[in-house]
Amino acid sequence: MSGVKTQKSVKNKPAAVPQALAMLDALPEAVLALEDGVIVYANHAAMDFTRTSAKGLVGHRLADVFGAAHPACSAADAAAKGGQNLTLRDLELCQHPVTRLSVSVMPSGAQSAVLLSWPVERLPLRSEWLVQQRTVMKPARELARMLAHEIKNPLAGIRGAAQLLGRALVDDDDRALAALIDAETQRILRLLDKVSLLDDVSAPESFSAVNLHGITDHVIECAQAGFAAGAALRAEYDPSLPDIDGHADALVQAVMNLAKNAAEAGAHNIVLRTGYDLAPQYHPETGRRLPIVLSVEDDGPGMSAETAARLFEPCYTTKPEGEGLGLVVVSRVVDSHGGMVNVSRVGGKTVFRICFPLPPRRKEKTV
Repeated sequence: MSGVKTQKSVKNKPAAVPQALAMLDALPEAVLALEDGVIVYANHAAMDFTRTSAKGLVGHRLADVFGAAHPACSAADAAAKGGQNLTLRDLELCQHPVTRLSVSVMPSGAQSAVLLSWPVERLPLRSEWLVQQRTVMKPARELARMLAHEIKNPLAGIRGAAQLLGRALVDDDDRALAALIDAETQRILRLLDKVSLLDDVSAPESFSAVNLHGITDHVIECAQAGFAAGAALRAEYDPSLPDIDGHADALVQAVMNLAKNAAEAGAHNIVLRTGYDLAPQYHPETGRRLPIVLSVEDDGPGMSAETAARLFEPCYTTKPEGEGLGLVVVSRVVDSHGGMVNVSRVGGKTVFRICFPLPPRRKEKTV
């Protein structure tokens, strides 16, 4: 956000908001209500569009959100002073093109009360990630499955023979060599287990109702006790969010990997946020609506354009000791749940956004 906040004037603003504004939460169009240039209400579509919670909007000046020089700010001032409705066309808000922004005088006791509203276009999700899934991940998964099957069987025989030799041999040097064979065999098996992560996702038949807040609570608890002990983690939840159809353990692993990457990148603040997108995007392959959103936001240094383009490639990493499998697991888990994942840099923060479909209606059991 740009501009300087005037905390004194914001603090003295009335907290009451007309009850009729609550009806605007059901609209897919983004709506902000202002009094004296201060936001007193934001509907769900506006929060999702700006990628900001209610706390980040309500009580702040419009100039702090859009920038003091933005045409929406001068239009809101003009409407409040002149008492006339205005319409702006073909402008940009929060790095998104907006075809129309309406500034309407609000029927309220406050003479300076106005409404800002604009349509939220259904933007197609970028499909580069999906193309990568189909062109890169599928052969990698097939190779992982083949390697695990073809190599683990002879390795088991080699390890068994080494253990038998170790018991039968009397010479210490020979026994040490047998132990070395056993240890190296176990190391190869561990490597194969890591490769098998590319294919280790439960089938949809084993899915059940999963509460995303239970997933994120568990991740935060583990992160604070371990890899992210030096960072501040917090949750911002939509309490009305429905359960999704999924595999809890796989989802924990995916969200854990995102939080761990943020912590290892040097982030001081990590936010796990859930919400329901009233103007959802659609899966480019299945066409399903993806209104349930789980995002992991951090204030780390971000990434280069090259890194962003290769982010989900197997074995690609910028870490000296990294293996390049963490985001591969995220990608695989999200794809198996019929969702999409993308990453963006918004307001100096890196945001991984996972979009899930609504769960299928479950048939009630009859007695």
